[in-house]
Amino acid sequence: MTEVTVPNLQWFGDKPLTLEFPDEWDVKRCMMACEGQPPLSEAEIKAALENPLGTRPLSKLAETADEVAILIDDMTRPTRSHQYVEPILEVLHGAGIPVDNIRFIMATGAHGTVSRLDFVKKLGDDVVADYQCYNHNPYEYLDHLGETSRGTPVYVNSEVMSCDLKIGVGTVLFHRLMGFSGGGKIILPGVAGLDTIEHNHGSVGGFGPQFTAHETTGYLKHENNVMRMDCEEAARLAGLDFKLDSVLNLERNP
Repeated sequence: MTEVTVPNLQWFGDKPLTLEFPDEWDVKRCMMACEGQPPLSEAEIKAALENPLGTRPLSKLAETADEVAILIDDMTRPTRSHQYVEPILEVLHGAGIPVDNIRFIMATGAHGTVSRLDFVKKLGDDVVADYQCYNHNPYEYLDHLGETSRGTPVYVNSEVMSCDLKIGVGTVLFHRLMGFSGGGKIILPGVAGLDTIEHNHGSVGGFGPQFTAHETTGYLKHENNVMRMDCEEAARLAGLDFKLDSVLNLERNP
């Protein structure tokens, strides 16, 4: 009998699962390239905030900010958001932004709401106790920002749009439609209206029983992926200022 241990029960104890295979099976385990490597330190995460790609350092963005929305991915993603949120909050408070001007929004898309316990799992007790934490609602309290070049009507969470600094926290994983997660997906579908999500997934991407999947969509397909380009365009319309995306090891550390 060949045994292989795999990660299991994320958010519910993270207890490994041992799988057993018959001896006559040729079982090979493909390890991640980062296997055995140390996770990023807090200092390295802080350095990333000050040396981003394609935008100004977070400390510079915070200097002129008044109201801040921090968007975090939901419980379908393995991101331990508190690992990144604490350094982010340090930067924001260092710029003089008070606690009452910062809110966290769980970017659930159309997945459904989460509980306070879920927020605690993502952010930790102290953050949930001290800061405003909201579920996204894809049905109401949305601002209409126009349309993408592919005709997607862009409706985005009004609380997000009321803020002049919009920060996203997420993880890059392979994705069955957009090739990879991360990036502008924190806006679309994360905090978008249902009409926006349906058009992006259906009319643009061809996902659903009444559609044919677009040839550019699928696992690991990133270049020229029509769904991905549509969501990045929506993120630009929404004014996403800063996105921290991590690549995780099997222990869910960056």
